[in-house]
Amino acid sequence: MLISEMIELMEASKYDAMFERILGGKLEFAGDDTLRLMKENIESEINWARSFLKREDRIVWYLRLIKIYYTNILYQRYPKDENIDSTFPDDADNLALAKEKNTVGRDLKKTEIKANTSARSIDSLNRIKQELTHYLGQDIASIRDYIFSNEPPQVLFEKLEDLESEWQSKIGTETVQIQDGDDLVMKFDGNMGWWLLDRGGCRDEADAMGHCGNVPSQKSGDSILSFRTQIEGKYWKPHLTFILDGNGYLGEMKGRSNDKPAEKYHPYIIALLKNEKLIKGIKGGGYMPQNNFSLDDLDERDREELIQINPNLMSVFDKYKKDGLTPEITAGLENKLYDSPLPGIDSIEQEETILETWDDLERLANDLDIEPLTELINYIDEEDNIKSLDNKDSVQELADELDVPVDLYYDILEKMSTEQLKNIADDIEVDADVTDFNGIFKIADNIDKTEYGDTIRRAIVVTQDFKYDSIKENPKLNDFIETIFQAIYRSSRNYHGSFEYDKNNIFETKIKYVMPTDNFVDVLRESFTDSDDYEYEDAFMIAHDVRYNQTWTGMDNYEFKESLKQLSGKEKYSDFDQDDIDTYSEFSKIIEETPKVKFDFEKLKPIDVARQATKMIQFNESAELERLNILAGIKK
Repeated sequence: MLISEMIELMEASKYDAMFERILGGKLEFAGDDTLRLMKENIESEINWARSFLKREDRIVWYLRLIKIYYTNILYQRYPKDENIDSTFPDDADNLALAKEKNTVGRDLKKTEIKANTSARSIDSLNRIKQELTHYLGQDIASIRDYIFSNEPPQVLFEKLEDLESEWQSKIGTETVQIQDGDDLVMKFDGNMGWWLLDRGGCRDEADAMGHCGNVPSQKSGDSILSFRTQIEGKYWKPHLTFILDGNGYLGEMKGRSNDKPAEKYHPYIIALLKNEKLIKGIKGGGYMPQNNFSLDDLDERDREELIQINPNLMSVFDKYKKDGLTPEITAGLENKLYDSPLPGIDSIEQEETILETWDDLERLANDLDIEPLTELINYIDEEDNIKSLDNKDSVQELADELDVPVDLYYDILEKMSTEQLKNIADDIEVDADVTDFNGIFKIADNIDKTEYGDTIRRAIVVTQDFKYDSIKENPKLNDFIETIFQAIYRSSRNYHGSFEYDKNNIFETKIKYVMPTDNFVDVLRESFTDSDDYEYEDAFMIAHDVRYNQTWTGMDNYEFKESLKQLSGKEKYSDFDQDDIDTYSEFSKIIEETPKVKFDFEKLKPIDVARQATKMIQFNESAELERLNILAGIKK
């Protein structure tokens, strides 16, 4: 192996080690799909950082943000602290889970301190990558020499912007020379024209225009269209830089310093767009996509004329309005979403767009931090645990709730041997003749609050089939959950979003957060608007709220609780105590109205309980069990 290859492997291993807890851990609470995607994304980010950022200080700065972002996702997947049952210190699983979560939390906090950045302050990772690509893609000495330390992204980019502005103000020339292979494809009066450069990135164009010249972002097949004015001989002054891909579609379309092209250049842009042989359509994107030239910058007459000449110039949003959701338009919308500051989604479909999906109600409750739902799910988990009688604690809990009649204690005790009864009477300090009815009944009347009474109640639980009334069967439960979803809707500015789920199987079904695709397209369109010059006010408000919070649900916890109170006061909840309505009142009422267990003592066989209790009490079993077997008809 070459030394260079060995060094490369060592570097890769070093950066992988930053994510050891995610890349190497079991992380069962993250879910298989989530974990797989996290690993793939992290590996992709490491590869990008090494290939583009190159320098150690830059790589470490960026990968710390990646680590914070994904460690926070992992941490949120764990149950809340109060849901990790640490009541019994001997329960190794619970202690291990709590320890594991604490370790992840400490790791997150340490990384946040090193990066001087919190998880909540990290905006779109794609946006951070675009900013880095823009600033580091330029050949600016002050930026090239700048050492990354622990600045938050916003602070770093402000510093780099200052260095870029300083460089722009000191550029000695705004002219370029024509190179071999450059082609003047359109010429206008006044020595102006569009030049087609046979390369996807141009350093001279970058220096003259005060932007990156597409140098760091160029792809195979890209070329540059530069609108220039001739100064003298081979010297021309660029005014506009448009990127043309290999399929004839325009991407970035910017003026000087990445500004939006000025209105005075619109006639020349219109002339270019009418050239159907050269320009097949517009896709937009790139750095600061909101500053690209757009057909919406033109007056309606010019826009309609262009679209009539070349329908492919129509934006993907207008194509959607005209043709609906075709595979081509779906791909275009997905590309637009990638370029936008909005978070990702699951899928765009004909009638509705699936914004987010949760595997079950528990995942949604934990993800959105909905306390009433979390409490409800914890309660049901406890129910299921008891119902299955899968551990001694479940049996004990049911035994503690059991109210055993004295007559039943008597029926069970009389099946025990005289020696056993004497031992019990002595231990509970009852003076009784255990050979007659009155003596045994006296023991029965005093046994309930003793360890023997507890043992008999546990024996009853183990030996009897009982009816269990689950809270899931309470007819008010669906109304309660529906009210919570309504409260989420009312507390979110994304008022086009709604939840879809199987109401008949609410605890097992996947839950989708959806938006009508018409509304989603409007929101996506308005996400590129940074001023008040919006077309759809409600879509503009949603887009910028989602952009700020980086979540489609955007639930405000205070508003959620207030909405839940108001909804609870409606007529269908009139049976609840209106003077004491909080986020838990309906849930508490449902619990109170749902009896857990109903025992049918008439079907109970005292001999079975006596036999089980005898085993639990651990008397000398030889003689006693023989007598019990005879009484049960097993022996004669």
